[in-house]
Amino acid sequence: MLDELWSIFTLYSLLADPTNPEQLKVANFLRFAKDSQIISKKLTSTDVELELAKLVRDRRHDEALVMENKKQSYHYNTSFSLDFQDFLNCIDHLGSVIIIIYFITLLLLLLYIYL
Repeated sequence: MLDELWSIFTLYSLLADPTNPEQLKVANFLRFAKDSQIISKKLTSTDVELELAKLVRDRRHDEALVMENKKQSYHYNTSFSLDFQDFLNCIDHLGSVIIIIYFITLLLLLLYIYL
């Protein structure tokens, strides 16, 4: 399974930069999300991009704290691209968001039917 996810990651990362399969640009992640139907009327590309920003920001903040504890300087990378671990974290998180959205939709539908 991990090998298949790596293949997907590199496919979309190579579309942006054929020399760097290690970094996935946000625009290409959004393309992946559209192709795999993660993006829909209920979960827009803006929603996905905001979730990406939160996850990547939190991870990089944690890395900076580790470096600070080691008394080493840390320079934030301001480019907004994902490495493979970011990609996996985003897929995991978005899966949870999608389940919640569909669960709420189902509950509202049931309430509408029975009320």
